[in-house]
Amino acid sequence: MAPEPQTVPPTPAAPSVTLFGSTFGESYHRVLPHKILFTETGTYLPAWTNFSAYSANFAASLAMPVFKRLSASISTSDSYLNDAPVGTQKNSFQLITGITYSLH
Repeated sequence: MAPEPQTVPPTPAAPSVTLFGSTFGESYHRVLPHKILFTETGTYLPAWTNFSAYSANFAASLAMPVFKRLSASISTSDSYLNDAPVGTQKNSFQLITGITYSLH
């Protein structure tokens, strides 16, 4: 007698939502003493069809020359999703550091 084939349970469908929204953003650049560059950006994305579905993003960075063509940078990035799926976090924060060498 042949074994009976196993059936795979159906995968639940992901919720489908149609959103209508806008993006509001701002950007700021400033050259500080000693040629240090400060850059900051922020965006807010509200949904007009579902007021609880909004998100926001923010980033700031500082780039500074170290020696001749070598520079260093430090950046932060923060993202927030109000209507995040179950089991995920609403907020994401990153800290990024880097070194750059310019060829020109």
